[in-house]
This record gives sequence, C-alpha cells and structure tokens, in this order.
Amino acid sequence: MCSFVPHEKLTSELLSKSFSASSLRLLHISAAAPPSAKKQKLDPSRFRSLLAGLHSLVQGSSLPSLPSWTVENDANNASASPAPSPASFLDPSLPQRGYCSWIIQGSSGADMLPSFLKLPLPAQLPTDGQLPLEPSDRDKLTQTEPVWVFVGRFDEPHSDEPHSSSSPPPLVGRPEHTDSVSHDFTWHAQMAGAKTWHIRPTDELLQSCPAAKEHEAGLEVTVRAGDLLLIDTRLWWHRTTMDTAGAAECPLSVSYARDVFVEKQQGVCVPCEPEFTNVDGMYAPHDIGEGEIIFTEKDLPDGEMQRSAKPNCEVVEVEEEEGCGGEESEGEGGNMAVVAIRDIKEGEFLTIADSDDEEGDSDDEGGAEGEDDWENEF
Repeated sequence: MCSFVPHEKLTSELLSKSFSASSLRLLHISAAAPPSAKKQKLDPSRFRSLLAGLHSLVQGSSLPSLPSWTVENDANNASASPAPSPASFLDPSLPQRGYCSWIIQGSSGADMLPSFLKLPLPAQLPTDGQLPLEPSDRDKLTQTEPVWVFVGRFDEPHSDEPHSSSSPPPLVGRPEHTDSVSHDFTWHAQMAGAKTWHIRPTDELLQSCPAAKEHEAGLEVTVRAGDLLLIDTRLWWHRTTMDTAGAAECPLSVSYARDVFVEKQQGVCVPCEPEFTNVDGMYAPHDIGEGEIIFTEKDLPDGEMQRSAKPNCEVVEVEEEEGCGGEESEGEGGNMAVVAIRDIKEGEFLTIADSDDEEGDSDDEGGAEGEDDWENEF
C-alpha cells in the first residue's frame, strides 16, 4: 500500500528515504487518522468564501488573463460552447461543473501567492506554502517557486430543485499520463473537498523498486482536506477523479502543488525561468527508440504535440506500407508520420521543432510544404 503517515511524523529523513533511487516514491500524509468512508461536509458559507477568495484573487491579478489557465475537464464544454474564463469559472454566483487549473509564478505570483495562502486553509496545512516540516528539516530541501492550483466545481444546477435519485458521474481530470520533470517529487495539498488519484508504476519504477510490483495493476489513493500526497509524477502514471455524489455536501475540490528536490541547493527556492505553461501534450506510452515511427497521419491520436527548441520528434514522409513501430523509410507519395529523432523514455512529452525553426523549409526538397501543413494539425 501507499505509505500513510500523520503530519507530525513528516521529516526530511523520511523524505530522503521515501524518495531515494530504489524507493516507491509515494507518500500519503494524513490530516488525521486513516481516512474513513464518511463523506466530508463543507460548510456552505466556507465553500462560498473560498470560491469568492479565488475569484477575487484572479480578478485582482496584475495580468489581464492567466496565461497558464487550463481546462483540465470542462463537462459543460461537450458542445461547441467556449471554455470558461477564470473569472466566470470561479464566480460563486455561477453554477459550474468542470475542472481547471493555473500556475502562480513569476512577477505576478509574488503578489498572488501571499493572498492565496490567506484563503481558508485546513488547520493541518501551513500558511506559508511550505511543507509542514521543522525549520531545520526545511533547510535540507529545495522547493521550486511555481505553485499549481487545481479547482474542481460540481455545484447543483439549481439549489432549490430536489436532488436526482441517480448519482452524477465523477468529475474526471486529464487522461492517464506521466510528467516530464527533473525534480524528486511533487507535493499536493488538499485545501477543500476530496480527490482520488488512480496511479500505476511505470516500467522504470518497476525495475528500480521491487515493492512497486505489488501495485503493477494500479492503486487508488483518496486525499481529503488537510491531506498531502507526495508523488514522483515522472515515475507514476496518474489521473484523478472527484466523486460528485455528495455535491450537496461538498461541491468543490481545491488543491495546490509544489515541486521539491531532496537535498539539492539547500535552502534555495528555485526560480522558474522561463515560466511554465500549463498545456496538454502527448506522452510516450512506452520507451521509444530513435528512428521509430510513433504514428502516421492515418492514425493521428487526439491531443496536441508541444513545440520545443530541442525536439525529440520530427515529421517525415514514409512509404504507404509503413506503420507505427516501424523504421523510417523514404519514398514518394507516402504518408506523413511522426518519427523519434532520439531515444524517448516512457512518459516523456513528445515534441516537434518550433515553427520558427522550420521557416524556409519550403525551399528545400519537394514535400516540405506538405510537412508544414500537416504539422499545423498539432
């Protein structure tokens, strides 16, 4: 099972042991005793106060918009309706069903973070945005600057209508994925409501940690207000859900997260340069070798490939009979395909070159124009 310890037992020694090279790299810090099956009630006034605080926080930002604002899952957007803006999604007077996030960072974050930490927090969570450790233990860790904020809302459409006899479906986050990161772990603090993590170990974790084999089929970890989940999201496939069956009692899930290096650059808060963007991406479902065809235009998956100055993929033309998993092959009149230009680890983002890097390719061999057109699909 996932290691489960109370707040007061969290130490830098435990963190070093839990996130060593051969460890499970997963830790659940409990706000109280092991969580029971009882549903958590959130006072309606606190629910409104927390949402109003988040709404004011965004409205008062020095930025005209939040560049990192991401709709993790907007159930209202099944139609062609536009995705909700930060101001509308966080407005307590507007019922919502969706899951969004943004990143507090950079110059704007310097003003936003103190205000964010003044919002109603469970007593177990520190008000300075740090892990609940003794000062001497904190100095042994390196916490990065950005703070990820996640808000799930599932208000009743009309509070004066009787509840439906059938439970609404859970609110679902992004599809299962891993994160292409270099830090040792991320800690997620649950401010309100609950969230269930559905996780399973990557092949790399199974090889480095024998204990991970026990969870090869998957593991569910539910965090509630005041809990912390510490996890290496590079080595664990993960997705999240929020149970909306008790929406009348707790129609909200709010959490925030920060990244940590264990025993690296002691006492320094690592700046984020350049600033992160919270974007969707395609991930390698397994280790991919250099030259391997990942997919072609005929089996183009849903999703978006990120652009990078140091891409790990390129778009090429392959012969008609070539398919996924084959080697690159040159030929005329073939399909466009995405091919790995170096070895890619399982869970790593799939990236192609920045658009600006490819300007002028149309002066090269025939077919480059077609490649550019197809790349625009991403």
